[in-house]
Amino acid sequence: MKIAGFSRLTRRQSPRRLVWATLLHGFCLFPVAVVGAGEVGTRLPGETTGALEVMAFLSPSPARVGPTEISVLVRQEGVALAELELVVRARTDRRRIDAVPQPGGGLGGTLFEAHLPLSQAGRWTIEVAAKSRDGLSGRLVSEIEVAVASPPVLVWALGLLGVAAALAAFKRALGRPVVRTQST
Repeated sequence: MKIAGFSRLTRRQSPRRLVWATLLHGFCLFPVAVVGAGEVGTRLPGETTGALEVMAFLSPSPARVGPTEISVLVRQEGVALAELELVVRARTDRRRIDAVPQPGGGLGGTLFEAHLPLSQAGRWTIEVAAKSRDGLSGRLVSEIEVAVASPPVLVWALGLLGVAAALAAFKRALGRPVVRTQST
């Protein structure tokens, strides 16, 4: 069966060309996947004070204006704790946001997630305070720089441009005739 403009795709193609075309296609789509996918997060720098070791992870990273997720992991002598009282606070000179993290699905219920709506660009101070059932406490204070969010139209335009370039290169690679020598 011939489809208009794609009749060359039915011929036997060189495996090497097909591999290169597929790699090129994947390389062009990689930025779109990175921009569109959920981000894992980056560990917030800062020192923990108190008996508990508090680690916090920021997503998206780098931080942008809009919804931001802070994931918190608290350990005591290397063992992650699940039963805690946690407060995550984000503040600037003009604004303060408090959130109570909820248990997330990761690490057997020991990873907590807080959602913060960071509404303005600039320097924010993130503070995470933890208290265990035993009365031990820990605190992490970190500074982050929040950037202006990129417009979604620009992200989609760049993504579609990458897709179009990848498809054009893929079609060109498959459309070239394969030269084979036969040994007698």
